[in-house]
Amino acid sequence: MNELEFIRSQVSTERSHMAAVRSACAAALALAADPRPDIDFLAACAGYLIFSVGRFNAQDQAHCGLLRPRLPADAARDLATLDELEQTLGMSRKAIEPLATALGTLESGTGDAAEFTAALRTYLSFYSGVLAPRRHALRHLFDAHYGIADWRAASAVDADSILEERERYARVADLRPGGIALGAQGTDAPVPPPLSGSAAQAATRPTGP
Repeated sequence: MNELEFIRSQVSTERSHMAAVRSACAAALALAADPRPDIDFLAACAGYLIFSVGRFNAQDQAHCGLLRPRLPADAARDLATLDELEQTLGMSRKAIEPLATALGTLESGTGDAAEFTAALRTYLSFYSGVLAPRRHALRHLFDAHYGIADWRAASAVDADSILEERERYARVADLRPGGIALGAQGTDAPVPPPLSGSAAQAATRPTGP
């Protein structure tokens, strides 16, 4: 596997995991109050979503920053796609903030479970109703304008980010109650970018014994 393949594989894995966590979280919230999973599971889901959405927003913002100056002035459709993507990113950042605040107050002991659960429901509803239907076709721009250095810069894939993602996802999996699936899901967005040398070796270390 070369560096670009490694980057794309890791980003695809993260996006697939994020979709799986969203699905599991929504399924848990759909349960009646009595069998609803412990709040720790929902908090782990929220923590994973906040982490991954922050990464995806940063990756897509980097794509906009790298691609825009390389497009000719008459590339109206592609420029409009970047405009719409940046608008979507603004909405995404704004929508995740209340969930991050609610999780923070829950974990600090100054908030309650009902407020946190309401914020989690609101974010999942926003994602499915607003973000999920938006698909921004960038692959042809990547093919035309990106080299490996651009993929490195935009992806922010390194050993630390890979290990943190694995730990957060493993926590969700460990707390997952019976009857709630956490299977592979389709990815949510364009599949970007890789690292090299010792970072790549560290990233490919197994998580278990």
